[in-house]
Amino acid sequence: MPDPDRAPILLLTRPMAAAQRFAQQLGLQVETIFSPLMRIDCLNIAPQTDDLQGIILTSENGAFAAGQIADLPRVAWCVGARTAEVAKEQGFDPISADGDAQNLISLILSRGVPGPLLHLHGEHVRGDVTGRLNAAGVVARATVAYRQHSQPLTQIALNALTGNRPVILPLFSPRTVTILGQSGPFNAPLHVIAIGKTVAELALGLHPTSAIQSKSPDAASMTRAVRDCLKFVSI
Repeated sequence: MPDPDRAPILLLTRPMAAAQRFAQQLGLQVETIFSPLMRIDCLNIAPQTDDLQGIILTSENGAFAAGQIADLPRVAWCVGARTAEVAKEQGFDPISADGDAQNLISLILSRGVPGPLLHLHGEHVRGDVTGRLNAAGVVARATVAYRQHSQPLTQIALNALTGNRPVILPLFSPRTVTILGQSGPFNAPLHVIAIGKTVAELALGLHPTSAIQSKSPDAASMTRAVRDCLKFVSI
């Protein structure tokens, strides 16, 4: 019989709507704690749009923010499937790179897009997408379209992270890892599933018991990795 005092806990730290959607996709019978570490606020901005040939979106939050901005072109170059899905819901015509920032840059360059393109991103951003595009000859500029406000761990999440039960911890952004690191150290056995190389490297600072990187930077791959991790931890 499994020991209930050693049963794993799933801790989801994404913004609540995204965390609930991910939990539903998992469909697992496992104790789940929701503790969003960021609150997203879209900004009221009016960027220059007259000459734009398209927009660049590297997150679903950017896609939501784009939907609140008037007169943007309909073509949206999106980093992955979820971002493209939200962009379509917001009325754009998405083109998905189905990968990471490098895949997105490569896609734009392969299509010979001259620009100008506008990257709508958060206050905390990595990858210098516009800088790399400009260096490659594509006119691109960037603007902050939303802010990511840090939030503390809930007491329930802190109790889990300082307890004895294994904690399965999917991590979707470098910013999340940074916020977590400021709340540690943690005593619980941490089993990290990272969405990409940068997140995986940063997560080593949390001193996890195990850490794996999803095979591709998307929710479907993260879902499979979490399921595999749960099987391993539950043995």
